[in-house]
Amino acid sequence: MGAAHDEFALIATEVRSAVQSGVARRFDDRILVEIGFGAFVPKGVVTTSQYVCTPDGKVVQRELTLQERAFVIEDGQPRSVVADRTPELSDRQIEEVCRAVAVAGAYYQQPSVEFGITSDGSFFLIDFVDEDTEGAAPEALNVIAPGRVSGRVIRIDDDHDLLMESLDFHFHTDRSDAAGSRPADDPVVVLARLPYLSLERFIRGRDPRSVGFVFRNCSYLSHLSIVLRELGIPALVDAKAFDTLAADSVVLLDSASQTVGPATPRQAGQGRTR
Repeated sequence: MGAAHDEFALIATEVRSAVQSGVARRFDDRILVEIGFGAFVPKGVVTTSQYVCTPDGKVVQRELTLQERAFVIEDGQPRSVVADRTPELSDRQIEEVCRAVAVAGAYYQQPSVEFGITSDGSFFLIDFVDEDTEGAAPEALNVIAPGRVSGRVIRIDDDHDLLMESLDFHFHTDRSDAAGSRPADDPVVVLARLPYLSLERFIRGRDPRSVGFVFRNCSYLSHLSIVLRELGIPALVDAKAFDTLAADSVVLLDSASQTVGPATPRQAGQGRTR
């Protein structure tokens, strides 16, 4: 760090090994909890299981997902490992997560709570992240950001590069937007396997009214998902659409009907529509 900065501060803390890690946030009278094996769950680089709970920890909905790979930190560097398991939380662990959300909510406005689960099942707190926004409750867990947009399909298939950039953003937060450049405004619907944080760079180079996203799997509480909602960019989870839509086809993404399908000639190329 000294090679790049004249002055800086380092915060040293105990490093605990989490078999699973997750993030939770309260929306109105419900708490959404997302959990995955390894680290970097909020970065959108792994698939997650999701729980919707009451504030006292009673589960009212659960969406369990097979996680193919996980990430661990060894010698200061992230490393991919095979998971091929479904991340799950016990009733006691969910109650502990909800209690942490309640404590954080007494001091922060709408905080996201990041946590870890050790090999013996113990819960520990990683961080409180103050979102500083009220945030709307999910219409449905597959509606990442509400809205309606039509445009040409772009497929993002180079997962490895996006993944490594996303992990790099975790360690290096000095980001620069393309200042002075005119944002692209040809309407597009982007298909991506996961909500990679590095896709934020793609968003910043476009007019937000001219883009939508379809994910094969997506964490509602990932950093990219939060950015999409802040910018009003429509986004859905639709595995079938991801698997079947061809590049350069013209589609309409509509969160109200939770569908992605061929656009009519009138809708084609209009970008965001009412």
